[in-house]
Amino acid sequence: EGAASWWSNIGEDRAELTAFGRVLEALERHDRKNANVFCEEIIALPSELSPAQRRECVEHVCFAISAQGLPFAVAIHKPDPEGDQRNFHCHLVYSLRPARRLEEY
Repeated sequence: EGAASWWSNIGEDRAELTAFGRVLEALERHDRKNANVFCEEIIALPSELSPAQRRECVEHVCFAISAQGLPFAVAIHKPDPEGDQRNFHCHLVYSLRPARRLEEY
């Protein structure tokens, strides 16, 4: 867990993921200047679970999104050292426009 615990079905690294986001935004703005390109959710994760169990929960949610053909990126975060130590959560970003990764970039 932590900032390095992220994955996506649309990019192998952050540069590829960013490139996809920029292309999608450009395509959407072609038709509508105020297009809502991405949805973002912060999902609380049970602190009682092990890191592996929390990841399994997040993978279950991501599988459902991916099964619909939707692109996503997710990161699991640990609680901040100064904050509530039960604050395990993930940040999930996805698009409602179907897309899939065919190859690098």
